[in-house]
Amino acid sequence: MSRAKILGGAGDATEVREVQFGNPEDNLGLAADLWSQYLKQRESHQPISPQDVCIMMVLFKVARLAHGQASAMTPEQIESADETLIDIAGYAAIASELHNV
Repeated sequence: MSRAKILGGAGDATEVREVQFGNPEDNLGLAADLWSQYLKQRESHQPISPQDVCIMMVLFKVARLAHGQASAMTPEQIESADETLIDIAGYAAIASELHNV
């Protein structure tokens, strides 16, 4: 695929995500706040583990949901929220498996 097609697709995707999940600055700002709080609870000398990545991805998805909620969601937004909840469940399941390894 050409760079132009990739960049065009990325532009389209970010516009769709903004409709689904709100302003990127607000959404990513909340994700950054959640990640910062999570990382503060860990011992600073430890490297980030695969399980930590799973938890941080759950927090990222939570930030998306928090900014994507609207009083009157369209069917597409509801479907997107459902997909995000499935992603959260998947990351949580992987984190659990990694914890028990």
